Amino acid sequence: MAKLIAVTDVVYERLKKMKGKRSFSSEIEELMERAPVDIKSYFGIWKDREDINKIKKEIAAERRKFGSSRG
Repeated sequence: MAKLIAVTDVVYERLKKMKGKRSFSSEIEELMERAPVDIKSYFGIWKDREDINKIKKEIAAERRKFGSSRG
């Protein structure tokens, strides 16, 4: 069963360009299936980098420059 939804003209035009010759439903379904990545999957990803301490120092310096006390 089909349902009607309302979107702004801007959203409609963007979706129309994205879908090409496919149906709106197919495009919306594909967009919904592209699940966002769980940020926890990135935890520890740089742990084996040889330059990690340099990166940490650069991040801490940038935070100090902008007034953040974290790091």
